[in-house]
Amino acid sequence: MNNIKVAAGVIKNGSKYLIAKRKEGKHLAGFWEFPGGKIEKNETPQQCLIREFFEEFEVKIEVGDFIMEHTHKYPEKEITLYTYFVSKIKGEYILYSHSELRWIELNESTSLQIAPADRKIINKLKQDD
Repeated sequence: MNNIKVAAGVIKNGSKYLIAKRKEGKHLAGFWEFPGGKIEKNETPQQCLIREFFEEFEVKIEVGDFIMEHTHKYPEKEITLYTYFVSKIKGEYILYSHSELRWIELNESTSLQIAPADRKIINKLKQDD
C-alpha cells in the first residue's frame, strides 16, 4: 500500500477552529476536515499548505507552529498527515473543493462526521488546550 503525504492546516480564532466539509464526488465526501492536501514532489508541508489554501479557497495564509504528524490507514490507502497551525492573511473564502466551512468549538466535533485521520488532530488539540 502506497503512503501518501498530506498536510493539514488548523486555523484558530479564539476558542473556535475552522473545518471544511468535503464536496460530493471526492474521497470521504461529506466528512469534515482541517483543510489541506497532498504534498507534491519537492514540496515541503508548509509550501503545500500555502498552495492548497490558495487553490481551495483563494486565501493567502502564513504557516505557524507544527502540531503533529501521524499515519492513518484507510481501507484503500495510507496517509501520513503533517499538521500545522496556519493563519489567514488575505482573501475571502471561496469554496472550490468543499461544500461548507464552519467554525466549531472542539467539543462540537463529536456531533459531526469528522474524517478519521482528522480525529487524531482534534484529540491532540483538546489535549493541548
